[in-house]
Amino acid sequence: MVSGAATTTGVNMTGQENFPRYPCPTGTLLTYVQVNQSFVFPVTQVTAAFGEWATSPLFPNVTNSTGGDTVGATHTININAANISLNEVLVSRTSNDTSGYEQYTWNSTDSVTAMGITLANYSTVLQIYDPDYPTTQMIGNSSIVVLFTNACLSSQAEGMTLLSTLGNLELQNLVSAVAGNVTSSSTTAAAGAMSTAASTASMVSSMASSAATSASSMASSAASGASSAASSAASGASSAALSATSVVGSAVSAAVSAVSSTA
Repeated sequence: MVSGAATTTGVNMTGQENFPRYPCPTGTLLTYVQVNQSFVFPVTQVTAAFGEWATSPLFPNVTNSTGGDTVGATHTININAANISLNEVLVSRTSNDTSGYEQYTWNSTDSVTAMGITLANYSTVLQIYDPDYPTTQMIGNSSIVVLFTNACLSSQAEGMTLLSTLGNLELQNLVSAVAGNVTSSSTTAAAGAMSTAASTASMVSSMASSAATSASSMASSAASGASSAASSAASGASSAALSATSVVGSAVSAAVSAVSSTA
């Protein structure tokens, strides 16, 4: 979940073509623009979604990417709606594994003129951090992304609009990337749970089938035993009857013989 919309601030240095900390070419003026985005996700999830600078989903329509996160990495971002392509180079990266803090600084490598505005050069700083870490000394469930740019522009008003639009577009790209990562993780976890449940169900079914087979086998054996016992009993009864008949026959025969002798 993303908390709030991105906010934009800017400072115009009207008329100061040679501002000491960021000098601009003659005919351009320095403009400073900052955009912010807050998240209710740990900073580690946001930096994971950001990925490597050269190919980060933060940037729109990246082409010609080289170098990943290393200083000197380059890429071109393409703003199709404005028909602008901007070549950028990574000049520094700072990270802290304990706090999750990340900072990237990149510059433009050439001048661009579009929509009647000349963008002579610019330098952008991206910061991703946990606002509560300095107090808690622990990574929590909130983070902030700040994107600010110094640029030398032929027109500050139009230039400020251009930079704000680009900055907010990049932050919204990051919002989508974070949401996509969270959804992907949830889907993977759910798939894992479903797979485990299916495996368990299969095991239970197999056990039930084995139990049923065993019970059937036992019942069959019992029936066979009962049938055998019944057969043996019947056979014994038949033998006894035959013996009794034989004895009676012998007695009758003896009696007839005795009567015949007396007569």
